Amino acid sequence: MGRIMCFFVALMAAVAASAAEPVANYTFVCQLDDSRRRIEVAYLLPDQKVPCEVRYQKDTEDTKVLWRADNQEGFCESHAQTLVKQQRDWGFECVSDDVPPRSTAFNLY
Repeated sequence: MGRIMCFFVALMAAVAASAAEPVANYTFVCQLDDSRRRIEVAYLLPDQKVPCEVRYQKDTEDTKVLWRADNQEGFCESHAQTLVKQQRDWGFECVSDDVPPRSTAFNLY
């Protein structure tokens, strides 16, 4: 019985540690000649991956919300990555200094 309790306590500690991991917005800036695109994954609640939005700004136009997820982790990240790939396919160079490591959630959508 003691081993089961120790395992349970260790498991709960690991879950609590991963839940407390900070979540920060990140942005890609894509440039082609004089054209500039900004793609941002915005987390709407502190330290939570949902709800989130994918925001897109073209040159000096207003920022638009292209996608939003209320309870599907990985949805915004996956859609933002797809949009960045599309921009690169069109010849844009996209960079980000603050993109988080790719997680398995990216592959869900």
